[in-house]
Amino acid sequence: MIPPLVVREQVSAVILAGGRSRRMEGRDKAFVKLHGRPLIRWVIARLRTQVNELFIAANPNNALYRSLGFELLADPFGPDNGPLAGILAGLQRADTPYLLTAPCDVPYLPDTLVERLLETMETTNARAVTASDGTRQHGTISLIDRDLAADLRDYLQSGNRQVRGWLASVDAQVEDFSLKADAFMNINSGHDLVLAEAMPPPWDR
Repeated sequence: MIPPLVVREQVSAVILAGGRSRRMEGRDKAFVKLHGRPLIRWVIARLRTQVNELFIAANPNNALYRSLGFELLADPFGPDNGPLAGILAGLQRADTPYLLTAPCDVPYLPDTLVERLLETMETTNARAVTASDGTRQHGTISLIDRDLAADLRDYLQSGNRQVRGWLASVDAQVEDFSLKADAFMNINSGHDLVLAEAMPPPWDR
């Protein structure tokens, strides 16, 4: 087991936000409230104790995001280029060897997420490791070697936008979190929000 302090010193995180939230009727998903707090606040709380530094990939001119108190990273290719552009912004900004990526709508992330992904990366000599809930892989929840920034930039410049496609191209490994599958619940719609409100708040899990 890697000591928690060593894990933190090696890892930065970027929260991917600012998407169109079509299934949330146009509301900015990051600020939809779950148990009285915006979704992005829950994600920040789950990650900030696991990493050395934290950024948010979102429009730097948005006052709501600025109010969160973290550095905002603009899409390096302009707006609406999808999550990979936010990941690239994080890789280019990170001061640590590795970058954790996570969307703004996963409030129940495990408190061992970074530790387990890093252990898998080191034992397999992988350059990227993505989380699986046992049923599907969550490509936007990955630990990525900062040295892959140039590779990702080339991938995006070629017109590709698929997260899974890029992870496959760099032979990303998979860490199985099937014993904590509900920790990867995405709040993508009003129905998802109702289900999550019926669960204990993230601080109770």
